[in-house]
Amino acid sequence: MPCPKQTVKQLAVWGPALLLGLLAATNTSAQDSFEGIIHYEISVESKSDRVTKEYLVSAYGTRQSIYFQAGNLRTEYHNSGSYEIFRSSDNKQYAWLAKKQKLEVFDAAEEQRQLASFKVVESDEVILGRPTKLIEIEYEDGSSSKYWFDSSLYINPEPFMHFRFAFQNRYWEVAQAPYLKHVKTNVDSVITYTATKIERRLLDSQLFAVPRSE
Repeated sequence: MPCPKQTVKQLAVWGPALLLGLLAATNTSAQDSFEGIIHYEISVESKSDRVTKEYLVSAYGTRQSIYFQAGNLRTEYHNSGSYEIFRSSDNKQYAWLAKKQKLEVFDAAEEQRQLASFKVVESDEVILGRPTKLIEIEYEDGSSSKYWFDSSLYINPEPFMHFRFAFQNRYWEVAQAPYLKHVKTNVDSVITYTATKIERRLLDSQLFAVPRSE
């Protein structure tokens, strides 16, 4: 449909920069949100005598997978059989602890740490053949997270806008894509998650059903 003359006149006044912005927004909204699985390898580094590398390996394992579907997330920890589910419908996280046969529930809107800085910086890292951008999140307690992402692997950010834990709402608002690498640093350790495989496919919604304690 042709643009009304008034609209064309307004675009001419606004200038090419705004016009490009409007076109970019239109293209983004037309994208299909990624559905599928990303597999990660995990490496750990001990920074103090209080926490050994052996303990970190036993706690975090060496591999994990994250399932993405329509604003819901499922993270599987392959070393233990435990998993976590984030459901955007109620903005909660459900953690199923396999060894204890126990379910823990958390309000995803809660985050006790204070944000010191949030910034996007340039990155020259290529992961799985994908050029990346980098988000750095620093907390006042000295801990931090760095996320490398490829913005062409689009995920609709709207369902995550109340996911305040670890400031995921800010991450999704800016990245609008899953991370391909995450480096999590605190006083005792450095944990690195690096994507090894991306599977784009339809998932069974039962993967995101709330688990139950037996």
